[in-house]
Amino acid sequence: MNYKNHLHTYTSVQYILFTLILCLFFALATTAQPTQPPLDSIALDQVAVFNDLDSALLQPDKVFRLVLQNKNYTSFPAEILRLKNLQTLMLTSTSIQSLPEAIGNLSNLESLFLQNNQIRSLPASFSKLKNLKDLNLEDNQLSQFPTAILKLNQLTFINLSRNQLQTIPRAIRQLQNL
Repeated sequence: MNYKNHLHTYTSVQYILFTLILCLFFALATTAQPTQPPLDSIALDQVAVFNDLDSALLQPDKVFRLVLQNKNYTSFPAEILRLKNLQTLMLTSTSIQSLPEAIGNLSNLESLFLQNNQIRSLPASFSKLKNLKDLNLEDNQLSQFPTAILKLNQLTFINLSRNQLQTIPRAIRQLQNL
């Protein structure tokens, strides 16, 4: 092998290694950050409240509280599901009719305010919101009690008034913190 071929092979290997390292760097940089543990109530009171979804999406890892009131949504904004550290979500008076199955992936959610909407039912994944303490579903279109609620053992507050519910199951007594 002459010098020219050896140099060409060497630079090809360098190029391939450089490309692999660059791809690995970008893959690691764009991988979603893991969800951090929920903030305690004192720390949560000190973080910013986002009132605009676009600004929240600019720094999704820093969004712990999102308040979207009186917006013209007819469906749940799927972008909210990118806010993995979200602990408080207020999505009131928006006319949304349903929640996505992926709502159960918001594992840090502690307070969920969905009053004054058009929600008819809750997805089964709602039962995965194990940290949920406050739930306000007042003034929606629920005609049957959402059984997923019965698996939310941390609930301390629930408001289902002004819906079309005829009965509340006795099993709600199992929620010891209510």
